[in-house]
Amino acid sequence: MTLSGNLSAERPNGARIPQAELEAHLERLLASRTFSRSERLKDFLRFAVEKSLAGQVDRLKESVIGVEVFRREAGFDSAADAIVRVEAKRLRHKLEQYYRTEGARERYKLSIPRGRYQVRIERTRRGWPKRLVWLAGAAALAAAAVAGFRVW
Repeated sequence: MTLSGNLSAERPNGARIPQAELEAHLERLLASRTFSRSERLKDFLRFAVEKSLAGQVDRLKESVIGVEVFRREAGFDSAADAIVRVEAKRLRHKLEQYYRTEGARERYKLSIPRGRYQVRIERTRRGWPKRLVWLAGAAALAAAAVAGFRVW
């Protein structure tokens, strides 16, 4: 799937998340066991991500989502039919479940804050920074050298 529009999400510090990484993340999430039997939620998430990244937040209203994602008729009354709110709650739960289990080591995290349908994209702090990996490796090598010297 190729996302349309502005394909990089803005991080709080101003850095950009590359389009290819974001697309790969979304595809892993959609192909996960957590979402394997949730076609409607996949469609909802895909729509919300595309519109959020394209800056089309005006398209992320219950009336629009009801028609475009859940195939309700034009003139859909969200006050009478709670499908969007119910599915949004299920989607938030599934996203939390994914990041607690299969997606625990993902570099990015997608979420939909309560009361909104715009997707929030955050870079996580999973894994060790490269500098710490190198320092830990150097310390282990030095410790092995000292131990080897003592044995010798």
